[in-house]
This record gives sequence, C-alpha cells and structure tokens, in this order.
Amino acid sequence: MENNFKTSIRPEILEFAKSVLTNEEINEATDLSDCLNDKGKKHDWAVSILQSKICTQPKRPLFYLNHELNYLPEQTRDVVRYAGDYIDQLIKSFASVRRRFKFLSKYLSLGSNIKNAKRVLKPELYEALMSYNKLIYVPAKHEFDYKNRPHLFSGKEAVFILFITKKLANEFINMNNFREKYIDLFQFNEELRKIIESVFNKQPKPKTPKQVFLLYALTKSYKTQAAILLLSERGFGQDAGILSRSIFELAITTLYIVKDDTGKVVERFFDYDWIMRANLYDSVSKDPVLSKNAKFIEGFQKKDSEGDKTEEILKKAEEIKKKYPHIEKNISWSDKSFKQMATEVGRLDAYKTAYYLQCNLSHPNSRNMNDYFYEPEGRLKVNAGPDDDWIPESLVATFDFFIHIIDAWNNEFKFRLEGRLDDLTKRYVKAMQEINTKRNQQDA
Repeated sequence: MENNFKTSIRPEILEFAKSVLTNEEINEATDLSDCLNDKGKKHDWAVSILQSKICTQPKRPLFYLNHELNYLPEQTRDVVRYAGDYIDQLIKSFASVRRRFKFLSKYLSLGSNIKNAKRVLKPELYEALMSYNKLIYVPAKHEFDYKNRPHLFSGKEAVFILFITKKLANEFINMNNFREKYIDLFQFNEELRKIIESVFNKQPKPKTPKQVFLLYALTKSYKTQAAILLLSERGFGQDAGILSRSIFELAITTLYIVKDDTGKVVERFFDYDWIMRANLYDSVSKDPVLSKNAKFIEGFQKKDSEGDKTEEILKKAEEIKKKYPHIEKNISWSDKSFKQMATEVGRLDAYKTAYYLQCNLSHPNSRNMNDYFYEPEGRLKVNAGPDDDWIPESLVATFDFFIHIIDAWNNEFKFRLEGRLDDLTKRYVKAMQEINTKRNQQDA
C-alpha cells in the first residue's frame, strides 16, 4: 500500500497541475517521481534534478527545501510546506522591493496578499495562486487529519507541487511593470472578454448572412484583442497598435453592414469572395515558379482549395463584376472608400486620428522612425526592446473599437448583455476622464 501511495496523486491536485503545467512538464514530473522510488542512483539523480530546478536562493526557505528533497518520497510535508513558504515570502518581498506594491504586506497571510494583488495580476495567475494557497499551502501548515492516507502528501504530489511552485514563482517574478502601470486599461479590456465568454456556450448557429458576418467579426476581434493584450503586457506597444488597426477596420465594416436594413451590403461583402478566389487563381497561374509545376496547375485548374470547380469560380466572378460595377474601379467589396464608410457610421474622428497613426506604424515611413532609434545628446540609441510607447493608446483604441463589434453582435443574437456593457462603458468613460485630468495636472 505504501508504494502505491507514493506514486498516487489526488484528482484535484492533478487537475490543478494540468491547468498550470505543460504536457512536457507533467511528463517530466511523473518520470522524476517514479525515479524517486528507486533506492539507488536513480533516486539521487532525481533529487539532484529537483534541486537544480528549485535553486538555493533566497536561502530561506529554499535552502531548507533543498535539504528536505533528500528524504523524498517518504517525507513530504516539509517539502510542500517550504515550497509554500517560498511563494509566501516571494510575494511579501514585493511589498518592500517595488514601490507600487504598497497594497502587499509582510504581515499578511499569503491568501490576503494574493487577494490584495488581484488588481495587478493576470486573471489566470490570480486564480492559480488562490488555488495553490487553498489546495497546497494551507493544508501543509494546518491539516493533520490524514484520514486513510499514510501521509498528507504523496511523493508524486510533492514533485508535482514543486513544478507548480517554480512555474508560479517565475510568472510572478517576471510580471513586468507595464501591466501594473496601465492596470485599469488592461482590466477594462479583460472585463469585455469575460462578458463575451459568459455567453459563448450559448452561441446559436447563425441563420442569416448578417449573423454569419457578426459571428466572424466577434471571434476574429476577440482573438486579435488577446494578442494586443499579450503584446502590451510584454512592452511591445507599437505592434499592439498595428493589430488594433485591424480591429478598427473590422469595427467600421461591422457598423457599416449593420446600418443597412436591406441586407444588400452584407450580400455584397460575401459576393466579393468570388472575386478574391478568381484573383488568386489568376495570380497562381501567372506565377513564374508555380506555373511551371504542371501537376499543381492541373489540379488547381480543376478545383480550388474549397472544392469548387475553377471554371465555375471564374464564371461566378464575372457575374459579380457585372452585378457590382464599382468593383473594377474600387478593387474592394464596398461601393465606398474606407474613409467614406467611417464617415457614414460617425467615426471620421477616429479615422483622422487613431487610424492615421496606426497606419503610420503599419507602413514603412519616416514618421515612425523615432519609435525605433533616436539620438539623445548626439548619441545613437536603438530602441528594439520593451518600452511604454503605444501601450495606453493601443489599449484605449482596442476597447473603443471592440465594444462596437460586441454591441452589434449582442443586438443581433439577443444575448441581453446591454446592461453589463452599459455599466462597463460608464465606468470606462469615468476612468478615462480621471486619467486625462491627472495627465493635464501633471502637464500644467
């Protein structure tokens, strides 16, 4: 029974590990825990690997933890307890090391400090730390009723907990100041995501062309927003700004399509797909490299990647060109330029400001050179790493444009999210007013 226990792991700890660790890390933890059951060299090798992962600094409690690793897999409580102490002390150290973490205290428990740090933690890291405290650290300190178990933690559980501890510690240590500095903007964008996620599992199958488009617009912008948040968090605001441009373009297209009650605009949007597929065929058939591949061209001439006959695609494309004469002139699905569309939906202001600046970032031009290198006091400084530039602008623009898409999607599918969206918008506007007031006072 003792040997079976050493290699066992409770379902709740395994599920927690799967939510934090990669498959490779889980496999490695499993292999090491198996090796610990060996009485010879495999055991010593596994201990040395675990010690190298944990390291020895700061001395307390990691020095003690490294010592206790020698007694695995039999003696586990002190291993788990010291691992939890490390997380506890790590978070408390931020109270004195980083000035902005004044809400943390070396006198509070780990659970209280995690709750106070929620404002600056990524939602995933916050939930993981709360689970760590509840499932691991608190029981290691206070629970002495083993019930039918030889020990509170098995050897395998101890190894998995070490991997989880190291992963969460690294995420907390590497948490940079960009999220912390612009925490309100991050959280407003993340709250938008939570509103959408609350009804994702209720999404019905789209029945009309407009519903198909809105589901496409929502999911595409949802993924792009995730990339923007990630880039902003890492300090790559210029690249986040380039992506926020695509959400603006999608928002204007969405508003323009929704504004039309006849259904003709969204029909034209989808009809243009035949033109794009015909253009692709034309480009491939004239490509100097691909055109020499007889087998490829022969197959491409019969059917395209979606299984439609090329002959039918070309025929349909010609019909669409006759149906919409403007297509030959504008080379676009719309009968209006993008500026005209922005004007018609009431966002010419954003087109002339945010969109203009986003386009400057997207295209090579002299206007954005200073974002990447400059010469302070005659000395060249290359700016190729993370910085604050464009982070707040990208987050503000993303929220502004994304919420228009969400609103249109919600209205079409009747999810009844109006109240939550209105409340979020009011709080967002108020927060932006406060931020602008503070900025004006600083500039005065």
